Amino acid sequence: MASTISAGTTTGTAIAIAGDTSGSLQLQTNGTTTAVTISTAQDATFAGKVTSAGALTLASNGTTTAVTIDTSQNVGIGTSSPQNPLTLQDIGGATFNRDVSIRNGDATNFHRLTLGYNAGALASGVPTSAQFLLAEKGGGYGTNGGLVVGNSDNAPVMFTTNGTEQARITAAGLLQFNSGYGSVATAYGCRAWVNFNGTGTIAIRASANVSSLTDNGTGDYTVNFTTAMVDANYAFAGGYLQDVGGANGTGNGAVSGSRFTGGYTTSLIRVATRGNDASGTALDPLTVTVAIFR
Repeated sequence: MASTISAGTTTGTAIAIAGDTSGSLQLQTNGTTTAVTISTAQDATFAGKVTSAGALTLASNGTTTAVTIDTSQNVGIGTSSPQNPLTLQDIGGATFNRDVSIRNGDATNFHRLTLGYNAGALASGVPTSAQFLLAEKGGGYGTNGGLVVGNSDNAPVMFTTNGTEQARITAAGLLQFNSGYGSVATAYGCRAWVNFNGTGTIAIRASANVSSLTDNGTGDYTVNFTTAMVDANYAFAGGYLQDVGGANGTGNGAVSGSRFTGGYTTSLIRVATRGNDASGTALDPLTVTVAIFR
């Protein structure tokens, strides 16, 4: 078939250019320089730049926008309104286990990087469901401005160095790590601690999760927790230190639990300090320490 050029002969088409069935169609400049080649398989090859006065759009299925380069040179894949230098967006359903997105967030579109299914990683022990990093502006997961690292399965989040697992957060929310244990094991943390002056007007030197102290008398103190324990089945450790030659004795000793009813609850612990001699006389030490573990 010979090549033809026709104008206005096909409805909806202004100009139609048809090449021979066995050859490609070429558009040339300067008489011999090929600028565009369209093969018989409808593949187009450009020798120079593709430019647009507005946004440049590549469409699939005739009308569906696949890639957009806007006038600010932002590139969008899966979106016609990229808000960052590169935005990859999957809007195919309620889940977002295929998303990889870097974008300016709003109340419903978060700054987000989501990694999808990784079935090929089963042999290495990596969970085979949606793992993701999710950084938010607001709403949805976490708190405003937070970074969420996790997965949507009943599986742990693991941290490795040099190919060896060093820490993990289990599906039950337990923090496990290897720091002298010899292997990854659950860490049971100190839930509250305090170092205070037990003489005169008692005063906290330093503490964590302790809101205040109550002086109940000589060698008798109540430690009040800022955030209550989950139950009263916790363990505590304590001790005291006296200055040498102090009015209330010298040396150091142990802090014991209170004998008073209600002195061991989720919100407080009442402790006593006694001399380390045979009499066990109540005293107000210069330094008293208490720590709570659960």
